[in-house]
Amino acid sequence: MKTMLAMMAAVLLATTDVAASKTKSYTIALGGKFCVVATVKVKGVAVTANENDSCQTYIGEGFVGTVKGPGKVAIIGGQSNKYPGDEITIILQYPFVTGGAYTVYETSDGVTMNELGSGTYTVQ
Repeated sequence: MKTMLAMMAAVLLATTDVAASKTKSYTIALGGKFCVVATVKVKGVAVTANENDSCQTYIGEGFVGTVKGPGKVAIIGGQSNKYPGDEITIILQYPFVTGGAYTVYETSDGVTMNELGSGTYTVQ
C-alpha cells in the first residue's frame, strides 16, 4: 500500500510539474535577406511565433525536438502575408542563442519544399 501511495504521489508531482511549466519568451531576428523579428514562445515542447510589423505578418506554431542531422531544433510552420496561401516552415537551432542556425522553407502544394534561405539568428 505504501509503495502504491508513493507511486501515485510521484505521478501527481510529475503531472503538476508538466502542467506548471512556464512559457519562455524570446525575440528572434533572422539574419541575411530576411526582415524577420518575431516573438517566439516556448512552453514545454510547444512553440509559437508571431511577427506583426512593417516587414510582414507571420503567425505559426510547432514544437521542439531532435532531428537527425541538425540535432535539437524548434520547427515552426505558419502563414505569412508575403507568401499568401503558402506554408512557411522555419527551423531554428535550439536552445536559442545568438549565432544559432536557421533555415526557412515554403510550400504551396504540400509536396514540394523550396528553401527560401538560411543563416544565423540573433536573440534580442
